[in-house]
Amino acid sequence: MQLSNLQLFSAINQLPSNKALQLKPGVIFLGSANKIYPNQTALINIANQKLIAKLEVPLVINENYWFEVVANEEEVQLRILSPLTKEKQTDSALLNKLSLPNNHINKQILSFIAKEQIPLSKESIVKIHQWIEQLPNYKDSFNVIKFMAEKDLPFSDAIYKSLLEALKPQKPIHTLLNTLESQLHQELESNTAQKLLVSIQAITAKDMNAEKIIHTLLQIASNPKSEYQETAIKVLEKINLLNIDKTILEKTVGDKMKLPDEPKINVINPSDSSISSKVLNDIIQTGAQKIYHIINQKDSYFSDNERLLLNQLAVKTNEEELPQNILSFFKSVIRKMGFSYEADILTHKENLKSYDQMLKPLLITYVQEQEHPTETKELAEQLINKMNGQQLLSATSSHIQHLVYQLPLQLFGFQTELTMQWSGKRLEDGKIDPNYCHVLFYLELENLKETIVEMKVQNRIITMKIMNSNQSLQEIAKAFFPKLKDGLKQLDYTLSTIQYASFHHDVSSTKAIIENLVYDQYSGVDFRI
Repeated sequence: MQLSNLQLFSAINQLPSNKALQLKPGVIFLGSANKIYPNQTALINIANQKLIAKLEVPLVINENYWFEVVANEEEVQLRILSPLTKEKQTDSALLNKLSLPNNHINKQILSFIAKEQIPLSKESIVKIHQWIEQLPNYKDSFNVIKFMAEKDLPFSDAIYKSLLEALKPQKPIHTLLNTLESQLHQELESNTAQKLLVSIQAITAKDMNAEKIIHTLLQIASNPKSEYQETAIKVLEKINLLNIDKTILEKTVGDKMKLPDEPKINVINPSDSSISSKVLNDIIQTGAQKIYHIINQKDSYFSDNERLLLNQLAVKTNEEELPQNILSFFKSVIRKMGFSYEADILTHKENLKSYDQMLKPLLITYVQEQEHPTETKELAEQLINKMNGQQLLSATSSHIQHLVYQLPLQLFGFQTELTMQWSGKRLEDGKIDPNYCHVLFYLELENLKETIVEMKVQNRIITMKIMNSNQSLQEIAKAFFPKLKDGLKQLDYTLSTIQYASFHHDVSSTKAIIENLVYDQYSGVDFRI
């Protein structure tokens, strides 16, 4: 079951900014005594924090012990479970005292608790055991659990899965969306499935781009003066666009344009004002659905000339689609995905009807309905977890605001995912300080492959570092920076320096860099690479 997303949003916004140590009865932890006081009380050190506690039996100063919280009312009362020794029998004895199975996983959990000095209850240890036994790599789970413990998040399946998906995604978000879209085509009788399809297409903009390509192909095919007319006709023939609506065209178009190439085919002129909007849209949308599934295939369905034309049109279309205001583009995608719809509900910011167009609320509705295939619902849940995890990572800590987003992105026909981490300061009035921030972008590009761009803003002066394994990148990028510098100047920012760094390692290593940055995000604005 999914955690109520309103509950999740509440948990996100209740993250403590400077969390004091809170020990509930039943919690165990590794600690040591710094000082002994009368009446069997001592100053206990745990996780670099100190507390006064009453002990059942005396202990040795500065020795490590496993403690269990017995009570925490007027004063904290502790009992000693076991001293920490290097002997392997220690873990076994401790597990026996806790009535927990004496197995390898539980011993790993105790080692993790000792190393990270995290106080956990017996019930939490049982829950962790269930989580980590399902993964081949314990480290992934332990990193998430450490984050949950430090932020005092509930040890629920939903929060754990959400954070795990955000920090260690199984698949990129665009891959999940593509797979989900393909499966939803099998459920066109479902109203929710249809709405989800529309929402996915609005986010990825694939069909919109394909429709523009079809529109341009029709214009080229209708123009005898175009050198690409014959190629365009062949492409349109291969996707059956010239024949499927022939009857409709004959009834709708008065004077048909005869093309010089055999076979002579009547095609629609997209600029013909005598054609209804409805007919043109039906034709283009039908062709777009076909061309989208074919254009990215690497087989020989299209000839080299046909594929070259399609690629040129795809690049041209994407160049036209690239927004002048990247911030507005990001905001648009974030809104379409519904990242903040829970907050909007609580603040009555959005009209309820608008949620029918947002991805996240539609996904939640979909998984709650009984009639959908299990495999498709699991995909939908994975996407929900991914978005919930990003919200959990994007919490406010003291006066520092963090945002972490993974967004689907299409660049010149190449589908990828943008991972963006933004950190900045909040002023006393709650507004973001535009003079200082730290932005990190991670992109997998078609030709340049892995690319990390780090941008630091100090007093409106920007320094950038670009990491990529392409040795020619610095030379390639030179032509773009005068325009970048001028654009920033118009926004009252000064581009100071641009540094280049090369890395030579696999994708998992690069993602580890991003992962470490996310884990360290609460340590301050000045991150490390």
